[in-house]
Amino acid sequence: MPETPQVISAIQCHHYGGEAVRRRATAVCHELLEPGGLYVTFENIRPDTAQGVKVSLDRWLRFQREAGRTPQAVEDHRSRFDRNYFPITVAEHLQLLRATGFTVVEIFWLSQMQAGFYAVK
Repeated sequence: MPETPQVISAIQCHHYGGEAVRRRATAVCHELLEPGGLYVTFENIRPDTAQGVKVSLDRWLRFQREAGRTPQAVEDHRSRFDRNYFPITVAEHLQLLRATGFTVVEIFWLSQMQAGFYAVK
């Protein structure tokens, strides 16, 4: 009977620290896996351009207002971007996973400002 591959998941947790924290957290996940192990992560992402950031945040904030959040709650949430959480682009996520040593690195889901990635050690 084949051995079940090891899986580590990290869901919406590596965007709160800066670059060094994200790099170290990803490296720890890599170190914990056996060869052939699978790393799955979902993260907030940064659009590639400043205009893309504006469009995406405006869309997200419009959704929040339509969902009944107060104007102050919506603005408080918006002000977190690049102050309390630090998303990186899809390309930067892929590069980080490759630089960490994963042999297979792929994106498997993308919606607005969130993406899912998988990587194999």
